[in-house]
Amino acid sequence: MKTMKLVLSISTLAVLMAGCGGGGGRSGGATTVLVPSDAIQVPAGVCAPVEGPYVLPDGASTDFTITDVDNTDYLDVGVIDSAYGCNFNYAYGAVLDANSVRSGDDNLPYGYYDLVVRCTNLYYPCQFSVHWTATY
Repeated sequence: MKTMKLVLSISTLAVLMAGCGGGGGRSGGATTVLVPSDAIQVPAGVCAPVEGPYVLPDGASTDFTITDVDNTDYLDVGVIDSAYGCNFNYAYGAVLDANSVRSGDDNLPYGYYDLVVRCTNLYYPCQFSVHWTATY
């Protein structure tokens, strides 16, 4: 009987030291580059998903960088579940009326996500590059 308890204790200790479960968000998991660096153009006054949809698991975090080519464009940018289109009320990491942006958000629920950009210029298209990552 004592030998059996010792075996169980050693196996329990091994499980505890190894850890169980996966991480999520910034504190655990691996970072995946969704978009390494794409040059994109969105017509003036248009809102569109410029990248995606990407499936992100529950608890994922996302980070994006938008670099305006000539620093004269005005953009609304956010990560939005594909079901909500261009509705920035549901955007994660939303930045409104900006040129170049760096943003993100943590603990997204499971879903299919797009990086959505609304070009708020009156006449000229918005030209920018995108870098987008997710950690889960």
